[in-house]
Amino acid sequence: MNFSYSELDIQTKTEERLKKYAKQQEILLKVSVMFNSVDHFEKQIHHTLQIIGNYMGVSHVYIFKDDEDTQTSQLIFEWYYLEAINHRKSLSTISYQQTPSWRETLSQKGCIVASDVQTLPIDVIDLLASKPIKSILIVPLYFKDKISGFMGFDDYEHHRVWDNTDLEFITTVSNLISHSFERYEAEEKLKITLENQHKINQELVRQNNELQQFTYIVSHNLRAPVANLLGLVSLYRTYDPTHEVNKIALDNIRIVSQQLDYIVRDLNEIVEIKQQVIEETKENVSLEEELREILHNLERQIYLAQAQINIDFSKVSYIFTIRKYLNSILLHLLSNALKYKHPDRLPIIHVFTELSDNQIRLMVQDNGLGIDLKKNGAKIFGFHKRFHSHVEGKGMGLYLVKLQTEALGGHIEVDSKLDEGSVFKVYLPR
Repeated sequence: MNFSYSELDIQTKTEERLKKYAKQQEILLKVSVMFNSVDHFEKQIHHTLQIIGNYMGVSHVYIFKDDEDTQTSQLIFEWYYLEAINHRKSLSTISYQQTPSWRETLSQKGCIVASDVQTLPIDVIDLLASKPIKSILIVPLYFKDKISGFMGFDDYEHHRVWDNTDLEFITTVSNLISHSFERYEAEEKLKITLENQHKINQELVRQNNELQQFTYIVSHNLRAPVANLLGLVSLYRTYDPTHEVNKIALDNIRIVSQQLDYIVRDLNEIVEIKQQVIEETKENVSLEEELREILHNLERQIYLAQAQINIDFSKVSYIFTIRKYLNSILLHLLSNALKYKHPDRLPIIHVFTELSDNQIRLMVQDNGLGIDLKKNGAKIFGFHKRFHSHVEGKGMGLYLVKLQTEALGGHIEVDSKLDEGSVFKVYLPR
């Protein structure tokens, strides 16, 4: 069978078109499979630009995303062919007000295409003047059926003619990327919603636990004085006001009433801390300045105890926090270190900071009496809990330290050995 040159030419061109079509389908399948998941979205987009850029044989591929005001568009992804990297002068922002033809052409024609950029509208030519572009192809990206950005291809070497096959192929790629953007943003919004819901649930659990704890504290600490009051009232001889039992009952009623008043005041302080944390503002607090003020207020106790206080804030010298809570935490811990000093040695107190992951660790270490953690560890930060009866106190200090530390978004730990001393570790967010 004999074929003419024209028939052979047609057959050759047909085979080339089929090969090109097959290659494009192969790439589209690869990109589609890649975007089955958007777990590594940025990496997937970069890889897609590289694949398409190499296949198309262009110098530069990029993606711009419109801002919310739709007046400007920002460069978010790009890829350069190795030999074109030296000409890297990317436009990072495009203003549609300064280049109205850009948006109008995309909206009306569905693409910007030119084998010679000098044939484009003058405002587009001015925009691209800083780059050595000879030919260009731009296709829109859609989000919820509206143009939300674009994908572009620059050729620095050739005045290439972009045929319909190229345009159809790139349009399909842009649709795949548009869908992946929609899916990625939807999944990111869902992720944020779930994270916020998780935080809300955690906060509700925390508040519920605090409410249960507070209810227990109230009932536990009020039960004894109220029972005492009821017992004393029952002893009072109303039928004989001058009876000697009445004087004893009234004296004890006065004492129990004072104890009850102290408890109510302490409970009120707890409520105030929980309410004030919402109203207080955080600031950058100098630990050195704050500690200097506290040491000045404790000057007499330090002098009488002949205490040595070592300070090292070299790791962290400032904390962004609520000043008065930080002051109260340090004051209580230092007061306790002085108050519960060991009778056989002079107190040595170390106050220092460390970094621990994403937290600041504020440490107060002493060589005082120490605490038996096996016996008292579970209740060391409890309300009205005391472990050394020879020193006057209400057992509120460490409870308030824990409460205020948690109000600041942190937590407190303690290491202690009886007759050796204690180390209190206050963890606060950076």
